[in-house]
Amino acid sequence: MPTTSNLLSQYRSLDQYTQILINEFSKPLFENKYYNYMDFLKLNSDTVIFNMEKWNVNPLQFCQDHYGNQYYYLIVNMVNNINSFFEFTKDKFQNGIIAPKTDSIIKVTLL
Repeated sequence: MPTTSNLLSQYRSLDQYTQILINEFSKPLFENKYYNYMDFLKLNSDTVIFNMEKWNVNPLQFCQDHYGNQYYYLIVNMVNNINSFFEFTKDKFQNGIIAPKTDSIIKVTLL
């Protein structure tokens, strides 16, 4: 009997919301519900002052600190128009990071 890969085991260990989030970002852009509801996510967000020591080129750490879920970096990068980890810098966030509220992310996830 074949063994399950570590990657698949890791995916299966994630909560339902995170699995949905990962699946959405594997779809074409216009089929991605987070992209389609980006204005809603932006309107229901907080502005977080960028912490240079912790978050420079590290959106995963920002999301772990802010949400407790590193996979939210997909949404955070999208709403802030960030295309690469290397763009996640203080220069890009002079006015702060747009961080959608957890309850608004969950609302979009459940659509």
